[in-house]
Amino acid sequence: MREDSYWKQRSRILWLNDGDRNTKFFHTSTTIRRNRNRISRILGDDGTLYEKQEDVERVFNDYFSKLFASDGSRTWNGVLDCIHPIVNDDWNRELCRPIELEEVKDAVTQLGTLKAPGPDGFPGLFYQKYWDEVKEVIVGTAMSYSESWEAVQVSTY
Repeated sequence: MREDSYWKQRSRILWLNDGDRNTKFFHTSTTIRRNRNRISRILGDDGTLYEKQEDVERVFNDYFSKLFASDGSRTWNGVLDCIHPIVNDDWNRELCRPIELEEVKDAVTQLGTLKAPGPDGFPGLFYQKYWDEVKEVIVGTAMSYSESWEAVQVSTY
């Protein structure tokens, strides 16, 4: 039964019903498909026809190694030229303005009270309940992230 299922899958004959026997036909169809899918020869970059299995493997390996290799440079200019900006000047000014206390307070009040805690281990309820005590630290942290992000943006472009 298990061997029948194996050959059913290997032969990719969809109309094989459960209970059909594991016959020579299915073995043959699998063998034919395997031979049809095998790459027995390939033309290399140098124009040479390679027929040995190890040569075919080497040509494939060389081709894909070159295709996915990196020269180590990290210039994004070509990529960035293809991306059209969708943030207009007004949006950009809004996004780049300094963070305000009320904006952070609104974000804290929208936190799920008992949702999974952040990296500090405190759930949203803690920050909501003790807002007056922790607001300076939270806003200062948010501003330092904002300032460090601006430094990254300036140095990148």
